[in-house]
Amino acid sequence: MVDDRSTPHPQLRATSYAVLGLLSFGQELSGFDMKRWADWSLKFFYWAPSFSQIYGELHKLEELGLVASRLDENKRPQRKRGEREKRVYRITAEGERAVTSWTTEAEPEPAVLKHGIMLRTWLGHTADPDKLREMVLS
Repeated sequence: MVDDRSTPHPQLRATSYAVLGLLSFGQELSGFDMKRWADWSLKFFYWAPSFSQIYGELHKLEELGLVASRLDENKRPQRKRGEREKRVYRITAEGERAVTSWTTEAEPEPAVLKHGIMLRTWLGHTADPDKLREMVLS
């Protein structure tokens, strides 16, 4: 359990910190960009949040002053009729402090590993051994 006194924003979940972490590399990103990046990075060691989770976290983080957003003026001339304006987000100084504090001071959650191949191996007694071996070696 995380000690509420050890983190500046105890109401934040790990997903909030994952979103802050994506922004901590210094680039302004849209929610779409964050989802795409999470799918190519976070999912391999944590999990990739859905679009709705990312946008929900961004809304909450902006209300708390941990991220700031703006409409991307660079995309305005390229926008097609009826297309929504692109909003990009950046981490604020307070957001940087929050993610740094959480990374270095918050008590880690118990590790949870979800690995499909390991589950199939555990259930190997129900499978054809040759197919299972092929799956493990691929």
